[in-house]
Amino acid sequence: MSRIQLFLVFALVAGVAIGAPVGLPNFDVLDGNVDGKYLTDQGGYVRISVDDLGRVQGYYERDGAFGEISGHFDGKTIRGYWLQDDGATACTSDRAGFGSWGRVTLDFTSASEFSGKFGTCGSVPEADNPWSGRKQR
Repeated sequence: MSRIQLFLVFALVAGVAIGAPVGLPNFDVLDGNVDGKYLTDQGGYVRISVDDLGRVQGYYERDGAFGEISGHFDGKTIRGYWLQDDGATACTSDRAGFGSWGRVTLDFTSASEFSGKFGTCGSVPEADNPWSGRKQR
């Protein structure tokens, strides 16, 4: 092995040994922070917070009903669940103590705008259940 090849191998091993990020989400996909309050096109709002590991916690108001959102953010998309005590659709099973719940997908086109969809209970989020919004300034 040449000295250059040895140096490159050493640099790669040293980078891993000192904690170079391996397998963590790429939070630089968007220019800015997605935390905050979004006014939704369907009426109401969504307020979200994302921690350093991409875990999402938040809450929302939609059609006069209030609920929570939890999930994971990969740098572009939130995938998770909406949870509500008294939703229009009661599921046959509870999720985290909530009787109404479903999956949600929110795709961020920028740090200030998302377009998404949701499903009810265990169903896949559907296009005929849109959920989109813009960050309140």
